[in-house]
Amino acid sequence: MRTLARWLVDERGHHRPVSDPAAADTYAIRGYREVGLAAVGTVRASWHNHRTGAWEKGLLLELPAAELT
Repeated sequence: MRTLARWLVDERGHHRPVSDPAAADTYAIRGYREVGLAAVGTVRASWHNHRTGAWEKGLLLELPAAELT
C-alpha cells in the first residue's frame, strides 16, 4: 500500500491519496491506517451489503502527500 501511495504522489501527481472502505471492514481499515491514512469522516449509504440488502456507511481515510514518508 505504501508503494502504491508513493507512486500516486510521485508519478501521477496526486496530493492526497484517499480510500473509502466499508466502516465495518476492520481489516481494510487497519491496513490503511498502518500505511498512514487517517480517518477524516464517514460517508452515509456508500456500501451495499449484499447479504442484508442494506446500504451501510463507509469510512473516508486520507494521506496528505506531505505526510507520506
